[in-house]
Amino acid sequence: MERLFGGAAAALVIWTTTPWTLAANLAVVANPQIAYAGIPVERGGRREYLIVARDLAETFLTACHLPIPPKADWIEIAGDTLPPCAACAISIPSLASRAASAISA
Repeated sequence: MERLFGGAAAALVIWTTTPWTLAANLAVVANPQIAYAGIPVERGGRREYLIVARDLAETFLTACHLPIPPKADWIEIAGDTLPPCAACAISIPSLASRAASAISA
């Protein structure tokens, strides 16, 4: 997936109403009929991209207290073009060490 972002790290953002199931989740599905956007963020002095549904991107960024970068910096992605990610690393941050944000659409 990093090929879409010029070698920068990328993560597909998910949210759930049942956080206790996160430890058992081994797959993420993108809707082929939804447009997604790669939103550039700076973390640890490095640029990475968070992939979110384009129509929810600003709501997500605001809820997470992240700056909203200019839309010209976003990378548009059609849901049906996200590559299969069989070899992608799975990272589940500890929920105990972070504050959770809820987003409703």
